[in-house]
This record gives sequence, structure tokens and C-alpha cells, in this order.
Amino acid sequence: MASDIKLIYDSDLMEYDIDLADGGGDLVREEGLETAIFISLFTDRRANADDKLQNENEFRGWWGDEEGDKIGSRLWLIDGKATQENIRKAESYAKEALQWLLDDGVVSKLTVIAEKQGEALALQVKLEYSDGTKEAFKFKDLWEAQVA
Repeated sequence: MASDIKLIYDSDLMEYDIDLADGGGDLVREEGLETAIFISLFTDRRANADDKLQNENEFRGWWGDEEGDKIGSRLWLIDGKATQENIRKAESYAKEALQWLLDDGVVSKLTVIAEKQGEALALQVKLEYSDGTKEAFKFKDLWEAQVA
């Protein structure tokens, strides 16, 4: 599996940043998919023409997505309330954002479960690789990422 620059979550600042080696200067790399999944889910994909927008001119995302592969997700369109409709949308948007994992043969099976946890909307992503190994990620409140 190819390695990637690793992002780490800072719970005090409630944000992700690039991970640097202890000596500073060198970027830490990861062999897994945590960073790729985080970017896929929590960067803004351009809204579809039929999406309901707060501001009719704010489609977000990268304009280059119109020419091919789409980066990110449409989770930004959800108002954050853990209603049944938003749970359904979150699951659908997350599957759409992670579909590239199946299309590119990175995983053989992808499962996304959205659910209400307290008043928050949470996601669980389960991956299965062609060799049978499995990996799972949990995202509480759609922003606080933790490897399960």
C-alpha cells in the first residue's frame, strides 16, 4: 500500500494538521488510509445542481471537479441535526465520497453506517481488503475522528 502524508487531530484546537517527526522538519507518513478517508469525508465536494443550498451561489468544492474525479463529500450540506433524513443523507454522502476506494480496487468491501449518538450525528466506516483484513474508523459528531 502506498504511504501518504499523515494528518493528526488536535483535540484542544479541534482541527487536523500535518504531522511532523519529533525532530521537526520531516513529514510523518502513514501506510494506512486514515488521512485519505478524512480528506474524502471532510473536504467540501462541489454541490450538485439539484442540491438545496443556503446561498444559491455557494456550490463550494473545487471547480476542477467538474472535469473528472470528485474530491471530498457533500456532508457540508447537512445542517448538523441528527434527524432521520440527515442520517440517511450522511450515509449516502459518505458512501459517495468513499466510492473511489472500491472503484480503484483499494478495498474489496466498504460499509458506511450513520447514526444518532446523543444529539450528534456520527459515522462509522468499515473497510475490507482483498486479503480479508479489516479496518474501521469512527467519526463522532461528524468532525472528531478516531480510529476504531
